[in-house]
Amino acid sequence: MRRKWVLAFLAFASVLALLYWRLHQPADASAQVIRLACKNLLSDCGDAQTQIRFSHIPTPMQPFQIDIIDQQAQAITLSFEMRDMPMGINRYRMTQHANHWQAQVMLPVCIQGRSDWLMLIQRQLGQVTHVAKIEFTAQGRDE
Repeated sequence: MRRKWVLAFLAFASVLALLYWRLHQPADASAQVIRLACKNLLSDCGDAQTQIRFSHIPTPMQPFQIDIIDQQAQAITLSFEMRDMPMGINRYRMTQHANHWQAQVMLPVCIQGRSDWLMLIQRQLGQVTHVAKIEFTAQGRDE
């Protein structure tokens, strides 16, 4: 009986691991990830095609808003991770407004106390997914 539970648990864990891996892959696995410049999260992020604005400097476990101006995208999703450290499932689908995309998001807490983040932006253009990343530093919870 115990062996059945162990096998069932291993099967369940395998399915969860596969789901986690699939959710963190770009929709188009051949999509090239480009780095977007971000001198100031509040006013100077992005490139000629995509401009990103944070409502304020992110703090873990505090909601904040991200606006993206992109006239060509048909859908945009965001996810957050740290270099060499998966941070769980935290994917956000942005909603389209008149001239921009918007999402309310929240960074998880890093148990190691790190604050260096990567935001992955997946822009759907027809059948092609463009993936960009922005590196940023969050404020500490006590700042």
